[in-house]
Amino acid sequence: MNHFNLITSLVLIGLTVLCFWLPYKNGNKRIGIVTGIILALIIAWTILAELEFLVIFIWPFILVFQIIFLTYWTFRIFKKPKIGKYVSVFLTLVFILLCMSPWISDWTFSKNDARKLLAEHSIELKDDFKILKNESGGFLDYAHTLKIQISESDKLRIENEIR
Repeated sequence: MNHFNLITSLVLIGLTVLCFWLPYKNGNKRIGIVTGIILALIIAWTILAELEFLVIFIWPFILVFQIIFLTYWTFRIFKKPKIGKYVSVFLTLVFILLCMSPWISDWTFSKNDARKLLAEHSIELKDDFKILKNESGGFLDYAHTLKIQISESDKLRIENEIR
């Protein structure tokens, strides 16, 4: 276990204790116990099973859950449950949008984006074209796949430029 995993696991365990303690202190013992046990088991499982590669996928979601959970319970302890609900919903939406940002960028890919991407490869299209497929992603290696339908005149002109 490297220093990053050690420090991160200690932070997550500390937050898990808070996720147990805040509801427990506020009179919701069952929620505190269940939340604390589930989070502790998941964290212990990732540490004991030496899931080094999965840690980067599992622990961010645990951290996000803990932040949202603690935000809600902190406001609730200070007798502001409505604010706690609104802030928790807002944080949930922000984290969902953050997680979905790769797909959102693919969904909003336009012809102008395709022209810019083609311009990086010194390809200019004179006529209109149709985007057939657009995918991007990759965790360690980024890849972008773009499939377009171009006019015959653009096709011939690009072929001549390449030759």
